[in-house]
Order: sequence, then C-alpha cells, then structure tokens
Amino acid sequence: MHIMKILEPVVMPGIKKFNLTYQQVPKVFSLPESIFLSKDAELIPEEVLKQTKIQKNAVTKTIEQIDKDLDRTCYVDFDGFTVAQLKSDWLTINPQGELVLSEGVYPSFSQGDNTGAVIGEILQTKHFSLPLSEEDPEAFMEVTRDTSRICFSYKNSAGQPSGFSLVAAPNGDSEGKHKGWIISVIQNTVGNYKDRKVAVLASPNYVRSKAQTIVDMDNPDAIEKELKTIINNDKVASLIKGIFKKDGTLNADFIQQLASRIKANRNIDNRDRKSAQFNILIELAEQLDDEKLRHYISSIKVNMAADIEFFKDGIYEQHLSELSNKIALSFSQMPSVNKNTTEISRILNNISERYAQIKMIEDSERKNPELAHIFKAIAQKIQSDLHGIKFDGSHRDNRNILLLSQFEVVNVEQKIRNYYQTNPLIKQYIIDRDKANHDLVIELSKLSPPGNEGFFTRNRDSFGFGIFMGLIVGVSAALFLTGVLAPIGVVLIAVGAALVTTGLVGGSDIYINEKERAKEISRYSDEVKCLRTAHREHLVRLENCLHEQINLSDFLNPDKPEFLSGVKVNKKKPLTPERVAHALWLQDKSARDTSVAKNRFSIWAAKQENLDFGIEEVESVIKQRYVMKS
Repeated sequence: MHIMKILEPVVMPGIKKFNLTYQQVPKVFSLPESIFLSKDAELIPEEVLKQTKIQKNAVTKTIEQIDKDLDRTCYVDFDGFTVAQLKSDWLTINPQGELVLSEGVYPSFSQGDNTGAVIGEILQTKHFSLPLSEEDPEAFMEVTRDTSRICFSYKNSAGQPSGFSLVAAPNGDSEGKHKGWIISVIQNTVGNYKDRKVAVLASPNYVRSKAQTIVDMDNPDAIEKELKTIINNDKVASLIKGIFKKDGTLNADFIQQLASRIKANRNIDNRDRKSAQFNILIELAEQLDDEKLRHYISSIKVNMAADIEFFKDGIYEQHLSELSNKIALSFSQMPSVNKNTTEISRILNNISERYAQIKMIEDSERKNPELAHIFKAIAQKIQSDLHGIKFDGSHRDNRNILLLSQFEVVNVEQKIRNYYQTNPLIKQYIIDRDKANHDLVIELSKLSPPGNEGFFTRNRDSFGFGIFMGLIVGVSAALFLTGVLAPIGVVLIAVGAALVTTGLVGGSDIYINEKERAKEISRYSDEVKCLRTAHREHLVRLENCLHEQINLSDFLNPDKPEFLSGVKVNKKKPLTPERVAHALWLQDKSARDTSVAKNRFSIWAAKQENLDFGIEEVESVIKQRYVMKS
C-alpha cells in the first residue's frame, strides 16, 4: 500500500475547510465508496408492501445497525428534547410492535453516520495515522495516546438530526510534533446522501486532500463564526468553541472536561434526569400562592433555557438546593405546616429524585411502549401525590410523605416488570394486540396494490406504436426530399400523415393510463390509511382498557420486610414493637443491612392501617434491650 508522507502544520497556513454533500465524501477525500454509500438503498420503496424480500432484509440489517449505534451514541440537546425523543428521529415502534425506520429516514446506515464520526475517524486514519505509523512508529504511538475524541448527535436550527465529531491531538508526540485536529459535521443525518450537508475543518497536516477553502481560526471571533456556520446550532457552537484557546490552538483541559460531560446513551450533563427532577419541583412551586416564589420561578426558567452550563455537575446542585429551599420556605410560612424548612427541602429532594429515576426508566423502554406507559403512569401518580402533600403533621400526610420519599426505585421497577411478565391482564392484552395486528395483515393482503412496472413498461404498447409511426414519417420525408423514390415517398408521407393521428392517439393513451394509475395509487393509499387508522384506534382502546384495570398504588406499596417473614402474626400474637425489635436483632449482620431493614419496615408500617406503631417505637425498644450495629 502506498503511504503518503506526513506534512507538518508549517507547510500550509490556516485551516482547511470543505463544504460538500455526503455522497461527495468518498471522491473529495479519496476514501472507499463502499464505507459510505449503498447503491441499492435508493431503489428501496418506503412502503413495506412494495419491497422485495432482498430489500426487506437490507432494511432489517440497517435497522439493527442503527439500533446498536443509538444506544452507544452521545447526545447534546439544550432545547428540551430527551434522548428517547432524539432516538425516535431514527427508529420508532409501529402498531405491530416492530422496530421500524422513522418516517423520512434513508434506508442506509454506516456506523458513525449519526455523529459525523464516520467521516472524521476515517479521515484521521487514512490521511494521518496510517502514514505516520509507517514513517515514525514511535511518534505514531505517542500521538495515539494523546488523541482525544468527542462525538455526539444533536439537532440543527432547522430541527434536523445532525452529528458533530472531533478527533484531536492537542500535544502531538513527545517532541510536540504532529499536533492537529479534524472536525466533521453532518446535517440532516437521516436524509438521502445528496441531502446530507457535510462540513469538515481540519489542520492541514491531518487531511491530505486539497482544501476547498483556507480559513483563519486564530482569534475568538473567527473561531465562533466558523463553528456557528458549520454546526448550525448556536448553543452547540457556543459549547464547542471552548475546545480552542483564543489563538486557535487546542485547549486540552477543556477537551478532557467536555468529554467527561458527554456520555454514551445520555444527554450532556445527564440533563434528562436532572431536568425531570427540576421540573417537577417547578410545577409544584407554580401551584403555591406565593408571588415572590413565582417571580423566582419565572426567572429560573429563563435561565435554565438559556444557560448551557445550567445542568453541569456542581452548578446544577446549587440551582436545585436554591429551588427546593425556596419552596420549603414558602411551605413553612403556612399556618398549618408543622415541619421546618430543612425537613421539607430534604423531603422534596428525595421525592423529586425518585420521580426522575422513574422517568429515566420510562425513557429507556422505547422498544416496549406498553411497559413504558406503566412507568409513565407511575411518574404521573408520584407528581399528583406530591401536589397533595400538606406537611401538616397529620398521620395520613406523614404516611404519604414516607411512601413517596423513601420507596426503593429498584423494588418498584422489579414489581412492574414482574407484573408485566406474569399478570393475566397483560397476557390477555398481548393476545388481543397480536390478534389485531394479524387481522390488519390479513386485511392489507386483500387489497390490490398498484403494479411496480416502470413508466416505459406500463406504456410500451402505446409508446412503441408512436415511435414506429414517427419513424415511418421521418423515413418517408427523407426519401421525398432527397429525390430517392420520390413518388413512393409522397405516398409514404401521405400514409404516414394518416398514421400520425394514430400516433397521437397512442400519446393520449399514455396520458389516460398515467391518470388512471395515479387514481389507483391514491385509492390504494386511502384504503391502507383507513385500515391503519382503524387498527391504531383499536390498539389505543385496548391499551386504555388495560391501564384502567391497573392499580398503580400496588406498585408503590412496600412489601413486608424480609426480616419479618419468620414472625407469625395472629389475633393471639399480634405484631408488637418488641417482636419487630427482636426480629431486627436476630438479623443484625451489618450496620448497612440493619439500616436498610429499618427503613423498609418504616415504609411498610406506614401503609398498615391496623398497625398502631412505627419505627420510632421499635427504636425505643432496641435502645432499652439490645446492642446493635445500627
């Protein structure tokens, strides 16, 4: 293999810039076309019923590859979209429960298409790393150790899924040579090759291809201008500009810090979980009759939307503490409230944290909408119950506080999953859903879809006859005008002229054929749409019927603690603080386990209407009779 000699940055001033479409990438950068483009993808019809078996298999493989990449992709969004919503730009679940391409997604995918890394990584490998590895293996190893990578999916200003990739070696090798970087951006990553807008900025020693443009990025204004142009999202560009120092050199510390904020299968700074927690508290605050608090909420909402650092670790915790304290202060000023600000703030943080965890589980179940809906309903119940808390010290209110602020998310999640897998209601729902899906397939198969013949195939008789008539007239005219067999030519022209009329009729037939075909396609589309709409409505009714029969409180209600499993309770021997304390003492293996057991008992006891004591009475007995680790 021919290896290109490495160029150092001093050879060419400025930064190489390329603007092109995705389909031009292999040619412009001399890269293998097979990595980027699939010639067969363009021939695949969007309507599944029109796809051949081979095409269906190709689409299935594309879906599998996208699905793998979505879960290992990093995401950056500052405009309220969750990771689950960003993933739905690529794949969705159809009414049959199948994972399918979302509307408008081109049926071809290479790993890294959704982040732009498919371009940046291959460019860096082919144009820089491979040549350097043969020219100077030691320098190659040193540069490899110094190389950082950041890539993520985002939406551009038009709302199109886009991708950003950075491959950078801020320090180069031990001698400071071979520093450099490549930024690659793809806008409209789900589109056809020709509709994907690609931009590449690179150090001249990292990309060998001749630059379309040379740009200067040696001052803050120039850096910001170039990044805003190619990224087409001002907030994302504002985030990225920190990878450069004011003079345009790489900021290694910032790159490392940014990489730590962007994790696979998460939004930057874990924004989805944090925003869920923050927003449930904001909605609670908005229900309170406190003008000063409302003014603060209006201000913090503006700040949250505008500040890209709002949810960054260390900063977010300050915002959360301030919000929960202000809400707690508002509650504590109510005459009926008997808890102090610190207690209320702690309770609010505990409840909102559990709510956020449930929301994250809901989002993770994108392939199982029915299960996701149950988690969504649980989150809504937590939110509704939170709004009902009064902090008035009543037994009922204290019980609700304990349940909402201390329930174990892992246990609730396991209960829901077990319910989904074993409950007869769920099983019957799945049977009814599958039957509805089967019925839809049967009804669709009864329809007569328009043929797949091409234009010329459909109209070959009319089209061929018209060409034949034109040839007769043309040849006849040639014979007459050249004087060759003139009398015969005259006759042929006359005959041809008569036949032209027939040819025009053939053209008219083509028009009529195409008009009828358009009607046929429209009719078929309407019939399919009607069947799918009725099917979707039927599934919604089935799902609503299921959810009406599910008691959400059962999932939040705690199970009887395991340490009480051996304690027999009846009318003659009721459960008492002494018996609970003794059972705890018998199971006192470690401070942590005992503490967990006590917490589980306190939550469970709060739900027992016929139990007239709680953990306080049990603790009193323990203090008098036992020496325990917790």
